[in-house]
Amino acid sequence: MNVIILNDVWQSIPMRSLGAYKIAHTLRNIGVTVQVIDFISTLSGTELFELIKLFKTDSTLWIGLSTTFIASDIKSASGATLPSNVLPKNLTEALTLSKQTWPTIKTVIGGAKSDNFNDDTYNLFDYGILGYGEHDLLHLHNYIATSTNSPQIVKNKINCNFVSWPNIPSTYDIKTDNFLWHDNDCIQLNETLPLETARGCIFKCKFCGFQEIGKKKGDSVRSIQCVIKELTHNYNKWGITRYYMLDDTFNDDPNKIEEFTNAVKSLPFNIEFTAYIRCDLLARFPETAIYLKEAGIKSAFFGIESMHPDASRLIGKAWNGTAAAKNFIKQLRENIWGDDVSIFTSNIVGLTPETKDSVLETAEWLHHINIHQFKFRQLSLRSKPVAFASEFEKNHTKYGYTFINLHNKITNGYDGEWQNLNIPGLETVNDCHILAEQINTKYNKRHLISSWGLLAHGTLGYDMNHTLNTKMDNPSHWIEVRSRATQWKRSYYDSLTKLSTKL
Repeated sequence: MNVIILNDVWQSIPMRSLGAYKIAHTLRNIGVTVQVIDFISTLSGTELFELIKLFKTDSTLWIGLSTTFIASDIKSASGATLPSNVLPKNLTEALTLSKQTWPTIKTVIGGAKSDNFNDDTYNLFDYGILGYGEHDLLHLHNYIATSTNSPQIVKNKINCNFVSWPNIPSTYDIKTDNFLWHDNDCIQLNETLPLETARGCIFKCKFCGFQEIGKKKGDSVRSIQCVIKELTHNYNKWGITRYYMLDDTFNDDPNKIEEFTNAVKSLPFNIEFTAYIRCDLLARFPETAIYLKEAGIKSAFFGIESMHPDASRLIGKAWNGTAAAKNFIKQLRENIWGDDVSIFTSNIVGLTPETKDSVLETAEWLHHINIHQFKFRQLSLRSKPVAFASEFEKNHTKYGYTFINLHNKITNGYDGEWQNLNIPGLETVNDCHILAEQINTKYNKRHLISSWGLLAHGTLGYDMNHTLNTKMDNPSHWIEVRSRATQWKRSYYDSLTKLSTKL
């Protein structure tokens, strides 16, 4: 195997993230052999190293790590949440063993968090990639293989050089992306899979540091022909009908939603999916709510963030702070979608100038109209420069945020401990964290399973209509989920092991 890529999403239930597989697909298109090893957080360091050994051959040139869903919700020995810039212990152990055992094999770090780890992390890596990797990782592979066409170093981290080839035009185009899952990916029957139909976002919220924000409507949209080909391939090969839509804003264009709905309705099978949805666009184009339901949406993720008029206007979501927003969300919940589509709202604590009372009022209103599930989180600001920083991070003082206690990086999972004296009752990130946890604890008992968690249940064989009515605090349900997840994990790793014997 020329390349081995490590990947992870496992939050009680197996969920795949797409980035590592897109890179594998791109490399396979030029004849490179690639193996993705997924769900690595469920393994010990030794177990992971042994799996790497199964696919390591004399032709192996590099081992990659996708960081997009690495280092989330890691607990220290004391039970405290470690900062998101700390690499998990099992992964550190496996990579250390790999470098000691095969010193000539290069290691590469990529994904959304690639430049956001503590300095010690980069002793484990030779190269790093910032942002989408289809272009640069293809050239990095050729550079490692031939030592020709040297890269431009765009950032240095200890012994790790972040590299790019900006002077070479990219051959990758999301519009014509012909991605298909590969036999080596060990897809399981009826699994829920991620699906990319576009990249970027037409909005530019001040707290967001994602790539390609502020794009024009219609830019970076994958052709419907490529999407339908992938859906059909997955159904014919593995019986797959459930998806996580990865678009930052799935309903950014009503014409796109209408085209998608008509296309999937023409298929000889039905699909079910969850997606990131802008609620203000549903209100502006109400027909799209109907199209989405007809297309098979089962859960919508709303980034409400705030319903405070000034705070919502500040971040770029002014509609959320209006009376019209409350009226539409209530109508959507009770009449337009009802219980056929589960609604999840994400809410931020720590936006200027929203007070503690305002946050509590929003939580109580969401509870009152029976939103299926909602979660509050403290505002996350990274104190050190990163490749894709939000407006808040780049100009934090302009918005009243200052960083404190920078020598104490362990602050409820974030490396930027901030304070803002313009937020009455919530002046520090820790104040915001405490309030968010209090709200989540208070209301979680009545919440139903929603968003990615809902569709992930399909991977374990659950019927969506049944799971839509399952409460989060049902102990017997989660005991059964853990049992099914353990069996699923065993099946996936058995598939990997059998695959290694055939290569």
